Amino acid sequence: MVDLFCGGGGSSSGFHQAGFETKYAIDNKWHTTQTFNANFGNIAHQRDISTLRSEVILQEFKKRPTLVTSSPPCEPFTPTNHKRIKNTYNRLFDDETGRLTLHALRLISNIDPEFWILENVKGMIEGENKQILREQIIDLGLGNPYFNIVHAKDWGVPSNRTRVIISNIKLTTPKMKYLTVNDAIGNLPDPKYPSNLKNHDFIPIPHKYEKDMITQKSGEGLVFFYGAKQDYQNYIRLKSNDTAPVVMGKSRFIHPFFDRLLTVFEQGRLMTFPDDYSYVGSIEQIFDIIGEAIPPKITKEIMYAGNLGTPQNVESFLNLFSLSEKQYKLTIYGSGSQFDSIASRESMNISVNSFISRNELLQKTNHIPFALVSLSPKITVVGFPGKTFDYLKMNKILIGFSNPNSSLAKFIEKYELGINISPNEDNLDSKLQTLEDKEY
Repeated sequence: MVDLFCGGGGSSSGFHQAGFETKYAIDNKWHTTQTFNANFGNIAHQRDISTLRSEVILQEFKKRPTLVTSSPPCEPFTPTNHKRIKNTYNRLFDDETGRLTLHALRLISNIDPEFWILENVKGMIEGENKQILREQIIDLGLGNPYFNIVHAKDWGVPSNRTRVIISNIKLTTPKMKYLTVNDAIGNLPDPKYPSNLKNHDFIPIPHKYEKDMITQKSGEGLVFFYGAKQDYQNYIRLKSNDTAPVVMGKSRFIHPFFDRLLTVFEQGRLMTFPDDYSYVGSIEQIFDIIGEAIPPKITKEIMYAGNLGTPQNVESFLNLFSLSEKQYKLTIYGSGSQFDSIASRESMNISVNSFISRNELLQKTNHIPFALVSLSPKITVVGFPGKTFDYLKMNKILIGFSNPNSSLAKFIEKYELGINISPNEDNLDSKLQTLEDKEY
């Protein structure tokens, strides 16, 4: 995959957890590219994207990249910027930083990946800009895009954040359990004492705020700053049993129970960065890296939500499986809302189990060479089960059960990862025979 405006690697971190590998990344700051490289190897380049040509990126790939993710700077579009241009059109075309969004789309079009994502604040599509971007994207040959509005707390992030993810993927919100500040940082040791936690060092609050901090109530801020439309708070004392406020680059938070600032480790937890993540730069630069990132949990779940949340097609496969004349054995884990009806289909050859974690799945299926990945037959281009990548990391041979025009079917065929069986197939045995006749 390619990561444009990679920052410190939040987007790549999530996608790597879902099975992707970044081969090329770019940002224009030293501390962001160095942070990226500290976590993913020397693949992030510090340069101006407006002068970058796609040929430079593509020479790092033997095949067309599967995914391009991009997060152009949000300053021209965010309402927290009191210098934001009033006219929405001018934010995109007259603002030099705003035009970087168009350069991102240029590169995405030239790279021509199977999937692409452009993430930003919701203000990017205010006024006429949504239609302008739609027309630009269509003119570049990227198809009619989806404008997905993502609320981070629905995706398992313990802080508020609303973003637009423009993409050729239609996202369905997973609506996970809301996590609180206490869920994220409630069990951590006092940073004034040594611990084995990385980046969990005590950070003193500026002296001028010390007295006010002592009497500060939950949800109150010590500092106010002007935005484009309203005032915003900073140095907010967090509410322990609520989702944290939006984490921005300039954000500093007071611990809900103790009179101190959150550490880098704790701030990273609010944005779902891995606990062992490495950062390069000053404290201010590191906080900026965290606050400007896409929470890794979101990009991880984009693929794990995928089909993106659309129903699988296990029952139809069972109907076909029951017609087999051979003694194949099928073990099912999970199957979501279909579990109750599928459990009634248990037999000598079909075992149905409740959902288990990915680590457990790896352990229990280590001896099984094949993995079934099924989709609703209504799914065509859009739709990609996240477990596909888990199975590949387990070195499984894939048996897709999906519409032949789906991304899943094309993915399996293109990279020779197994076979895809159409839901209209009437002879399972003949299809599975091809697995026995071919080496993978």
